[in-house]
Formats: sequence, structure tokens, C-alpha cells
Amino acid sequence: MQPRRRVPVGAFRVLRPRTNSNATARQSGHDRSACGVRSQAPGPLLHGALIRDINRFGLARVDPAIPAIRIHRLVQSVVRSDLAAPIQQERRTQVQITLAAERRGDPESQQNWNVYDRLRPHLEPSGSLDSDDPQVHALIRDMVRYLRARGDLQGSKELAERAVASWLPRLGEDHTSVLVIRRELASTLLALGGFAEARRTYEDIIPRLAGTLGDKDPYTLWARRGLAGALRGQGQYHAAHRIDTETFPEWRITYGEDHDQTLRSANNLAVSFRLVGRLQEALELDEETLRRRDKYTGSSQASTLEVATRYGRDLRDVGELERSQERLEKTLATAREVFGSDHRVTLTAAKNLVVTWRRRGRLDEAYELITTTSHGYERTMGPRHPDALACGLEVACVRSARGDHDEACQLTEDVLSRYNEILGPDHPFTLAAANDLAIFRARAGNNAMARPLIEDTAGRFVNALGPDHPYTLVCQMNLANAHIAAKEVSEALRLDEHCLHHLSAKFKREHPTVLAAAANLAVAMREMGAQQEAAARLAEVAETAARVLGPTHPNTIAIQQGTRINSDIEPAET
Repeated sequence: MQPRRRVPVGAFRVLRPRTNSNATARQSGHDRSACGVRSQAPGPLLHGALIRDINRFGLARVDPAIPAIRIHRLVQSVVRSDLAAPIQQERRTQVQITLAAERRGDPESQQNWNVYDRLRPHLEPSGSLDSDDPQVHALIRDMVRYLRARGDLQGSKELAERAVASWLPRLGEDHTSVLVIRRELASTLLALGGFAEARRTYEDIIPRLAGTLGDKDPYTLWARRGLAGALRGQGQYHAAHRIDTETFPEWRITYGEDHDQTLRSANNLAVSFRLVGRLQEALELDEETLRRRDKYTGSSQASTLEVATRYGRDLRDVGELERSQERLEKTLATAREVFGSDHRVTLTAAKNLVVTWRRRGRLDEAYELITTTSHGYERTMGPRHPDALACGLEVACVRSARGDHDEACQLTEDVLSRYNEILGPDHPFTLAAANDLAIFRARAGNNAMARPLIEDTAGRFVNALGPDHPYTLVCQMNLANAHIAAKEVSEALRLDEHCLHHLSAKFKREHPTVLAAAANLAVAMREMGAQQEAAARLAEVAETAARVLGPTHPNTIAIQQGTRINSDIEPAET
């Protein structure tokens, strides 16, 4: 017999026997026997034999103080064993089941992350990826979710890909475990910005899940919700909205108003409301979802903070800038404390706070925060991720607001080029960048290059989102400014009247965008010779702006001076 290798005590971890595992699984919302096969944990005799084998090789020791054993890398019980091959396989299987039986909880709740962190090193050495046991499959799926929630998107993707490569040839493309791990892979691809690949995966697995489990099965609904996310990422907002509108009631009926999956579906529907321009409905749904998240999930959980950030954006979108700032400052402080500065939840809150600060005229604070946030996005997401590009566009908006229009143009040209390459020329994100580049060029005095770009972008917005979408109307406001610069006053007046009419139907009269549209119309009227009426309108708008935005806000000063206002468009999170 070979001598036992000594292993440092600090290398061991505690593994306790699990009780009532099925009840725990049902309580967490993902029963690990859902694939139709139930595995048995090792019985007392076999469990004892397994422990003796592990201990014989110096890989574990019994802790007399607690009902547990302290185990090093479990795989060594197999690879260093001199037992016959069938016994080795039996031991390997029991090791895998023991790992899968560990109490671990919801992988997206940070209070459980230390358990997943302890389990993670043992998965592949123990051969868990080669297991056909549904409980082991559930452990792999949960680990993919944990890595994604933790922010290790590449690790999540790689583990899911290895699981698919292992299970698909053995189990077949219609096996539930294969379909569900492919769904998890698609979710991670979405988080990485791989919208096209995620969409292809969802479109393949949805009919298979429906055929195997049914249209109303949670796995099928979950995949459909993911497909809506992929469509949003590709800029197909109305198609995504239709799916979210269909699936949300199913979750609510099946699981109730307060279930985690119902709240996730509500969150996604609110995102779709926002993207199709139904901003008040997005606000109301996010407000209700946030109330339920605070009560049932906890205010410091990632899912709650994500809704809180979106609610802060909703408040900004409807013109409640002060409330938006209060909400986002609170959310950012909590996210930093819980997740650190570079986690996706924190970065999203920070970037949204910058936008609100900028639109309130707090440019120095916005500049400082957007600089650090941009670096965080590049470190964690890479410079080509859509969220990193949106942050880069906000860097340019802050630079322009501070008067550095040439630098803003250079930054936006780079963002626009990457959006074109990654998302295509007609994606709303690309069009937002094109709109912003046009207004930065105009501010820099380069109307010759601004005019053709804003004309082209305005037409593309109509085709992409419709003539009545807020983004379309804002872009048309900027096109009217280009007409004024070219002395085409009558066309500018027509567009100004059109924009003010439709924006007033969507927002209250104190909304900053409505104030800008009203001021621009008054300037166009003055250019057409209606001096007295234009002066009265400008005075009224200036008084409102001073009250809402403050007397020193750049827009208030522009209105008082009778200067037209151009407006940026900020890509919304999908």
C-alpha cells in the first residue's frame, strides 16, 4: 500500500448530510426531480463505506464535534483508488450525489454564494458533468446561474457549454436536462450581449420544451421570457412586448403575485413598456414590483436593486428628476456596499445616476462618476459590450454638456461605429448614438455634417419605432433645429408644432422635454415674425423651467436667451 499523502487541514471543507432535500427544492422554486427521474442519496451502509474509502486515502477526517466529515477534493477518492472499475464508478456516482445533496439555496441570492463557491472546485474533478443523474444536472444548472449572478459571465458561459457538450450526445436534444441547460446558456449569452446567438437558441428550444412539457410549463415560459429579452437586445421592441404581455399573466396565475418568477416577468414587461414608449405604464409596474421585492425578496438583493435602478430611470423618463436622483443615489450606495463597485448591478445604477445628475445640471459630479463607471464597464464587460457602449455614449454627453463638443464628437463617432458593427444601422441604440453625434456636431458649429446625419436618423427612427415614439419625436426636434440653422423656418415650425403636440399628449407640461419643445416652437414663431406671441410663450416657459429645473440650469438659461435646445437620447437597458 502506498503511504498516505498528508493534506493541510485548511484544505478541507465541511460536508453535512442533507435532510428533506425535495422540500427544500420545492421551496426554492426548482425541484431537482423535475426531469422525471429520482436519484437516491447513499444509504447508511454505503455512505459509511464511502467515508471510509475517502478517509483511507487521507482525503477526509471525521469531525467528532459536529455530525459531519471534513473533505478535501472528492475526486481523489476515485482517481487514487485501487478498487475495480465498477466500484470506482459506483464511488464516483455517490460522490456526485453527495455534492448535489448539499444544501445550497437560491443561486441568485448572495447569502448562498459561499456554499456555491465551496462546491464549484469539485464539479469537474468529480466527473459531475458526465453524470446522468437529474439532481447532479440541477447542481450544474444552479452553478451556471450562480456564476452569472456573481458577475462571472465568461465562467457561466464556459460551464454551460461544457455541460451541453457532455449531455447532448448521450441524452439527445429533446431531453429536459439538455433543454434547460441550453436555456441557461442562452441567458448567459444575453448578459454578455450575444443577442443573435441567444435568440437562435431560444427559438430552437421553445418548441421542444412545449412539446415535451407543455406551453404553460415553467421551463417553457422561462424560455419564452428569454426570447423576449433577445428580441429586445436586437431592437425588436414590439415583438418582445407581445411576448412579455402574453407570459406575465401566466406566471401570475400559476405562481401568484409575489413569486420570484412572477416578479421577474413583471420586471421584463416594464422594460418592454419603456422601450415601446409607454413610459407611465413602465413606471407604475416597476413601482409595484419594487414594493413587492422590498417586502418579499429584501432590499439588498440584486433583483431588488435592478428594479430600483429601473424605477429611478422611470422617474427620470417622466420628468421627476429630483425623485429619480434620490432613488438612484440610495440604490447606488446599497449596491456598492453589497456587491462592490464593479458589479453589473452597481455599474447600471451608477450610469443611470450620472444621466439624472447631468439632466439636473450637476455636471461636475456627473463627470467624476461617469469616468470611474466607464472604466468599470470596460474592466468587467469589455469595450464592445452594448452596456459599455451606452456608458461610453454617456461619457460623450457629459463632455458635451461641459462644453467639450469636439471631444464628445470623437467619442461618439467611435461608439456609433461599434454599434453599427455589432447591432446594425437600424438598431435603436445605433440611432440614439447617431442622434447624439448630430447634436454634438451642431454644438461644435459643424452644421454641414450634422444636417444629413440627423435627417437620415429621423427617418430611420420612424421605421424602427414608429412616428409617435418619444425617441422619434426627440430626433425630429433636433431635425427642426437643423432646419432653423439652414434658414428653413417654415419646415422647422411644422416639425416643432408636431413634436410639441405629441409630446404634450405623453408627458406633463413641466416635463423637461416638453419645455424644450415649447421653447423651440416659440423661437420658430419668432423667426416667422410672430414676435409678441413668441415672447409671451418664451416668458411662460422660462418661468416654468426656472421652477422645475432651477434658474441656473443650462436649459433655463437657453430659454431665457431665446436659444433653441437640442436633446440627446440615452439608450435604455434591455
